[in-house]
Amino acid sequence: MPIKLIILLIITLIILFSCAINKENHSKIEEKYMTQIQPPIAKQIITKSTFHGDERIDKYAWLRDDTRKDKEVLKYIEDENRYANSILESSKELKEKIYREIISKTKEETNSLETEERNGYFYYHKNEDGKGHPIYCRKKGSMESEEEIYFDVNLYAKDQKFYDIGLMKINPNQNLLVFTVDITGEERHDLYILNLKSGKLLNETTSGVDYVEWTNDSKTFIYCTDNGEEKIPCLIKKHVVGNEMSTDQLLFEEKDELFEAEIKKSKDEKYIFFFTEKYAVCEYYYMDANKPETDFNLIISREKEIDLEIQSVDNDLYILMIGKKFPNGKIIKTSIGNHNEKNWKELVPHRKNASIDWDIMGFEKGLIFMEKDTKLGLKKIGVVKFPSYSVDYIDFPEKVIVPSLVGNQNFKTDKIRVSYNSLKTPDTYYDYHIQSGKLEFVKKDKIEGYDSSLYEAKQLWATSKDGTKVPLSLVYRKDLLKLDGSNPAHIYAYGSFGYVIEPEFYINWLPLLDRGVVCVIAHVRGGSILGNKWYQDGKQLKRKNRAYDFIAVAEHLIEKKYSSKNNIIASGGSAGGELMLTSANLRPDLFKVVIADVPGTELLNKMLDPTIAGVVWHYDEIGNPQDKEFYDYIKSYCPYENIKKMEYPSMFLRASFNDARVNYWETAKYTAKMRELKQGKSINILKTAMVGGHLGSGDWYQNRAEEYAFALKILGIDE
Repeated sequence: MPIKLIILLIITLIILFSCAINKENHSKIEEKYMTQIQPPIAKQIITKSTFHGDERIDKYAWLRDDTRKDKEVLKYIEDENRYANSILESSKELKEKIYREIISKTKEETNSLETEERNGYFYYHKNEDGKGHPIYCRKKGSMESEEEIYFDVNLYAKDQKFYDIGLMKINPNQNLLVFTVDITGEERHDLYILNLKSGKLLNETTSGVDYVEWTNDSKTFIYCTDNGEEKIPCLIKKHVVGNEMSTDQLLFEEKDELFEAEIKKSKDEKYIFFFTEKYAVCEYYYMDANKPETDFNLIISREKEIDLEIQSVDNDLYILMIGKKFPNGKIIKTSIGNHNEKNWKELVPHRKNASIDWDIMGFEKGLIFMEKDTKLGLKKIGVVKFPSYSVDYIDFPEKVIVPSLVGNQNFKTDKIRVSYNSLKTPDTYYDYHIQSGKLEFVKKDKIEGYDSSLYEAKQLWATSKDGTKVPLSLVYRKDLLKLDGSNPAHIYAYGSFGYVIEPEFYINWLPLLDRGVVCVIAHVRGGSILGNKWYQDGKQLKRKNRAYDFIAVAEHLIEKKYSSKNNIIASGGSAGGELMLTSANLRPDLFKVVIADVPGTELLNKMLDPTIAGVVWHYDEIGNPQDKEFYDYIKSYCPYENIKKMEYPSMFLRASFNDARVNYWETAKYTAKMRELKQGKSINILKTAMVGGHLGSGDWYQNRAEEYAFALKILGIDE
């Protein structure tokens, strides 16, 4: 036998033997978990429902309790938490180690990059060890002046299990602070007014507030609230400090339940804008911020059927428009009081190869916008310079990056703060001079013990089920990558509402990378990394493309030997969590572990019930199953409806008991049904936070460390 063939045979046998040992180790770990404690088994009560002639049987519908007081439901949730904690006990030491590794690299400091100058005061915040909330401070005149702590959130939160600040707005004369807070996790915020001179709260408060802007008289503010029934902001009101909020004037009521309202103030502080929008349709109004007694005036109506973002500079309006004829966006200029269509001047035209993001910002010297290449998904910052209206782009030293605007509250400036990072490069800050185009280096974030030269970042392309090329961004430690399939992989995705998971620096991934894990972002359809069409091709009756794309990314990693079937962790949150469970139903053999945070598991039942908050608003994204075509399609991929009697990966699901977006019973029902049907020795745990909401509770890094430790332990990595 030729010597080369003998060597090849030996190598092949070594790899196969290693894989067999690895698989055996995985099986032993899962078998050990199974014998530690038996999981809760939910009782079954048959509930039948029929839509479009299709009868469905649900054995776990009883777990839905809108009051959240049913003792039997509460006991089941508590039993699941106890079981999850018992399973997680064996990975607790690894979790603490990973957590220490993360926080050792995230020390927060107060410095000039975090300050903001407003009307003679320099504002900043700081964090102190042992305190769970920020402390907001200011100094008058300069950063060398005496520090004034004007809002220590810890003092207000000390008697609350959960305390989340929604917004903070200080009036122009810097004497009053409006802030909103959620103490349940239901994301319905109460409004308070704090006198910054006396440090006392005014006896003026209301509930359900999402947006606030002060007018320039410093005693009046405009705010946006819900109607007490739906949790969607639909009422615009005006409050004058000193008056009862129950008597506040109603300025506008949005009666179309598909629309929600929002307000914002122009950067030059001349106007307050109010807009009401649903997907791809927006209606915009303005008010003179110096004349709070006046009404809002219409700029563009919803009948135009275009999506809008408006910035003002003096009396000029700069409008980003996205519509059917210009899906990647264009920017036009018009003016207050003279803004009909015949007076629109196009500054940045619609292009097929570039998509304009929503981040546009107007300054005295120019308009800043974000743009993405629709072929490669690369992002860059564009500048429309005044008064020439020439368009330029900021040229950073590196090319494959994620650029950002930082702070930049000062309207009257020629200098703006920008930054960039990448999967292997921490944030690097520059000052950009709008008129000259000069870029001045400010600083680069220092990460304790981090050497970027040890890591490599790449963009690859996978081929999806329909032949579409899907981008994936990955990063790994060069000295730990073997390219023989033995490396674990952590694949993250979201893919909904056009939201983009950028290929930027994720400090929480470092403990994974340093253990040889290849970290990957699957840029599936439903996001908009390749423009608006990429988003449209992942919604409604094309929503299964998300899972096909995610599966294609996993298969590509396996084909190129970055990882293997026994080594892949699939991870996502919310709509991304739903994507993980959909993918696991379609190809359970691809993944060893699935991590799904607050996943939408039972889309069909939820979308059939318009009494659940937010359902009607989601028709444009998911579809209305009252229409049989949508019913059949949603049913075909809904995670809960498609659990089968087969082997599944191990799973770690998170839920929040008070979550208003994804109700706790979705994950509870999914877990119960999974336990009933799944085969094999995989572990599935559900951990429900009894305080907090959709965005979680507790320490975010602790939660990630806990999930990583669970997954690594399943993969046989103990250190």
